[in-house]
Amino acid sequence: MVDDQYRDMTMDQRLFKATGLAILLPSTVLVMLIGFVTWLGFLSAPAPAGVIISFGAAAGVLSALFVRYFHNRSVNLMIVAASGSIALLATYLGGVYAAVVLSMVVVLVISAVPNAYRVLAGYSMSALMGFALLLNESFNPSPESLRMLTTLAVIPYPLALLFNTSVPADSARLKALQALMLLGLSGRLWLVFNEGLEVNNYGLGALGAAAVFAITWKLRRIPLPLGIGFLILASVSALSNGFSQGSSYAPFLLSFLVIPFLLFGSVLSIGGAFLILIAALIGFSQHAGELNFSILVRVFFSSVILVICLFYVTAIRAEAEAKTTSLADFLKQSRWVTNAALGVVLVTTSLLVYLVVNTYDAIKVQHESQTNLLTLEKFLIDRETGQRGYLLTGDEAFLQPYREAEAPMRALFTDLARVSDSVFVDKLNTLIETRGEYYRRTFDLLASGDREAMGELISNGQGKAYTDSMRALIESESSQLASEESRLEQRLLLTVLNLVLAIFLLLLFALLFGRSATRQYKQLVFEPLERLTGALMHARTNHPLQVELSAGAATEVEYVVRSATEMAQRNSDNANALNLQKRILSFATRNAGLYARVVNMKTQESELSSGILALVGYEDAETFENDLLSTEIFHPDDRQAVIDYRLSYEAQAVAYLNADADADADADADAGIIVRVIAKSGKVIWIRHKARMMHIGDQTYRVGTWQDISSLVDAQQALTQKADQLETASEAAGMGIFVLNHSTGKVLVNQRLCQIYGLPESESVDVVQLLKPLHPDDFQRVSDYSEERGKTLQADMIEYRLIVDGETRWCRAATRMAKNPAGEVVAYAAVLDITDDKQREQSLESAVKELQERREKQSQMFSIISHELRTPLASTKMIYDDVRIESLSNYGGMLRSNNDAVFSILDDLRMVVDPSKARENIVVNARPSALAEQTLKSLDGVLKANMMQGHLAVDEVSACEMLFNSGALRQIITNLVKNAALHSEGANVWVSLKGVEADEQRASITLRIEDDGKGIPDHQKSTLFEAFSRGDTKADGTGLGLFIIRELVDLIGGNIEVFDSKHGGVGFRISFTLDLYSPAQHQKAECEFSTSQLEAALKDSRVLFAEDQLTIQMLSKGMLQKAGASVVACNNGVEAMKSFELDDFDLVLTDAMMPEMDGYQFCRALRQAGYEGPIVAVTAATIGDERERLLECGADYVLPKPLDMKELKEVLLTWRSER
Repeated sequence: MVDDQYRDMTMDQRLFKATGLAILLPSTVLVMLIGFVTWLGFLSAPAPAGVIISFGAAAGVLSALFVRYFHNRSVNLMIVAASGSIALLATYLGGVYAAVVLSMVVVLVISAVPNAYRVLAGYSMSALMGFALLLNESFNPSPESLRMLTTLAVIPYPLALLFNTSVPADSARLKALQALMLLGLSGRLWLVFNEGLEVNNYGLGALGAAAVFAITWKLRRIPLPLGIGFLILASVSALSNGFSQGSSYAPFLLSFLVIPFLLFGSVLSIGGAFLILIAALIGFSQHAGELNFSILVRVFFSSVILVICLFYVTAIRAEAEAKTTSLADFLKQSRWVTNAALGVVLVTTSLLVYLVVNTYDAIKVQHESQTNLLTLEKFLIDRETGQRGYLLTGDEAFLQPYREAEAPMRALFTDLARVSDSVFVDKLNTLIETRGEYYRRTFDLLASGDREAMGELISNGQGKAYTDSMRALIESESSQLASEESRLEQRLLLTVLNLVLAIFLLLLFALLFGRSATRQYKQLVFEPLERLTGALMHARTNHPLQVELSAGAATEVEYVVRSATEMAQRNSDNANALNLQKRILSFATRNAGLYARVVNMKTQESELSSGILALVGYEDAETFENDLLSTEIFHPDDRQAVIDYRLSYEAQAVAYLNADADADADADADAGIIVRVIAKSGKVIWIRHKARMMHIGDQTYRVGTWQDISSLVDAQQALTQKADQLETASEAAGMGIFVLNHSTGKVLVNQRLCQIYGLPESESVDVVQLLKPLHPDDFQRVSDYSEERGKTLQADMIEYRLIVDGETRWCRAATRMAKNPAGEVVAYAAVLDITDDKQREQSLESAVKELQERREKQSQMFSIISHELRTPLASTKMIYDDVRIESLSNYGGMLRSNNDAVFSILDDLRMVVDPSKARENIVVNARPSALAEQTLKSLDGVLKANMMQGHLAVDEVSACEMLFNSGALRQIITNLVKNAALHSEGANVWVSLKGVEADEQRASITLRIEDDGKGIPDHQKSTLFEAFSRGDTKADGTGLGLFIIRELVDLIGGNIEVFDSKHGGVGFRISFTLDLYSPAQHQKAECEFSTSQLEAALKDSRVLFAEDQLTIQMLSKGMLQKAGASVVACNNGVEAMKSFELDDFDLVLTDAMMPEMDGYQFCRALRQAGYEGPIVAVTAATIGDERERLLECGADYVLPKPLDMKELKEVLLTWRSER
């Protein structure tokens, strides 16, 4: 149904293209045709023919663009917009005539938009066309326009559901049908209210719509019989409306034509649409009033376009959602459709033939009535002539025509009274009687001889008046009869055309249905069977049976194909299994050196495997048989054993032959024999021979197997040799070996194992002896280990203790569990005495523990030293800051620099003592190139003081904004550049940053710092990054710079290398990877506060300050008071708790190390007392774990000494913002 060119399109694209082609091209032809026919004068139209033709030309251009540029989305949207504009303009100019033709644009707009917007787009276009139609008729719509407006209001929503590809077709059609019924019900009620129509015209239709909605309310799909019933109901309604309303109903017919496409698939729906269209045309043809053929022609062709469009839409959706159905259901549905189609054909044809015959009879009656009127008029004229001749002459001969016309005139009058209007007949009869009375009076006067009275009666003109009235009445009736005859002829023509059209459409439906049924039957049955036949033919050539069924195959055929496939698969599996077994047996016997010799016990004929002759080097079987029977082929030492074995199995053969053949079909095999065979080449071959008696049919056979076990014998000998070697090696390595059978409890041991376990020397012991030396504390653990590994067969290692001769021994056993051919679990173990290793391990653990204790004491010592050094240094720094020492003395800057240098040394010491706690990996977004430039610029003084010049080189990648630890990178550059300035004795230092983008989110950065100094000797490079390593430099320093650099490089996840620079000095290469900064994914790490916030942070705050160092206490108190806080200072935690109990405080500051109650105890006591405000601990001990301990005790923040007021304000504002 759908061309292959649509296969690569989506469902929405296919629907849009099919709709565009089904609407644009036929609409173009229709508009051009209407314009041409209008120009010829056969149709009427509000707009001139030239305007109509120009609209058709525009539609043609749009059609051509649509066909040529369908895959261009922009062009499609332009075409849809232009089509809508043309439709609106044409509706405004042409009114309902144009609206009927161009209403298909609504369908085009619905198909052009996504599913979510189809309803909105459809109703928007309908509303615009409705408004244009109202403007055309000055908001006073005609009956045709009212029905066109109703159609525009009814069809968008059902069509949008029909086009909605996100909903299954059956569900979409059912919902669309229910929506159409509700909208149609509303539209009919609106027409009843607007026009005041009688109930029998629209009320019954509204009732039918409500009934359909109620019936389908709870259905999930519409059954075929019910759909046929709804279709008949819709057809009867269309027939009734067309008959009662005529051409004014025609625009509303478009909404009726949507119904079949909501009931059935593509072929049945087009048949249903044909039925509704035929029914409506029949109704139009039988309408008693005048018909507007201009509207009818437009509606007919628009209906055809709509039907074609919806036919393709339903075909595309049906093909995309093909479902498997049974052949029985298909035949049942076909019978339903065939019977319904035959019924429709019979009813429609009978009705049309009846209407044709009835109309023809009516025309014949009208024609006869008109002839009778003319004859009656002639008789009346003849009577009048005879009457006048008699009155003028008195001659009785003139009365002869008068008397002769009396009887025929009465007969004609009777015929007219039977078929003519009663009013006309009554009037005509009255005039005839009155006129007859008039002439009888004249005849009476003439007979009486009163000519004067007769002359007066004739001269008054009364007779002529009667005659003129009678003629006028007859002519009027004759004119009406002629008009009615013309109308009946027109009806007859329309009925005949309907009959022809109905026959054509029904034949077309029969053709489409036949093709569809044939195609579906072929898809259901023939195609799957053809595929099955082809697959079976292919399978005959030893190929597997593979059948791919289409989605539309009948379930019965699918079952047959599935059964055949499963049967073929089972046969194939069996054949493959047999072939596999045969190949496995052949492979196994060939690789195992196994051969067969079969002897018929009755005929004594033998058959050999071809491998036997090749094994022993014989060329013919006869020679081999002779040597075999004479035992010449066997080793001399084994020939007597062969003779004895033959005697035993010959006795077995006699007993078997004399026994009942059915009693023991397969006798047990004999015990067999192992002998040596001498091959033709002189090689000795070890053979294992076994035989078995078998009864097959009526024959008895002795089947003997020859197995070459030479390799096994050689392997056994080699194994014995290796076992001796292993024993020797284990004794040399001091390794004990045991093999434990868990089922029997037997244990094989070597001599070394007996020595380790203190057992008497023996090759085997029982499991009780093996477990007896185990240490009591290890007995259960070893038992559980053995049991668990026995279940999992897992190789593992275990250490345990033994008590031998009162002393404890440590052993390590490597074990492996396996199952022997009998299925028994066997443990293989290699045991080492590791008592000496354990003693050395214990000594090492004691030494490590002692070293750790020393390190902890060292850390505590550094912590105390740091605290004691930082406390006076902090007070000194605070004094410097308070008095602004740089401005007081020339040595002020030097004093501050020395003070900062001591702080830097303490930080370096902290890095050495505990690198993991020394630095925090604080990540910010910045440009590495900018940071390098700023850092190098800050070192200008150091470089100039050492007569060096710095050089910087960066690339574009390093100039990008990235996320990294700026403090760590700055410290790395600073330490390396200062080392070059202080120790290299060179004149230049080069700093370069280069980057490569690894991907869209990361970049690889390489930092190189080189100098042209004296370099570093190779023997010093191995210790270069160790703490306190100073090399051979004479400059001052702690020897911690490169150690700190290595720790910082590890912190940023990088790698550092040292190399000889091309400039003559030393170079350092640091490689690391950074994340590229993206504002949408990251936020700046630092928290920024405004100056006004910082200034007001401590204002009017009550601060409790605990500090035992009076200088720091005094200076800190003064700084806090300058910031606007009121401060209560205490010397230790005890005093601070007393002050806390007497007053409320907004902030608590505390030192860590204080007498009586230190900062840790003070923080814990505050929290236990219910204090919920911020606690900031200030400590000079920065090397140990003081920070973590303070936070655990209840402090919110820990700051180093000396106290930095800006940092204190920031943490206080941060604490408040988090609350």
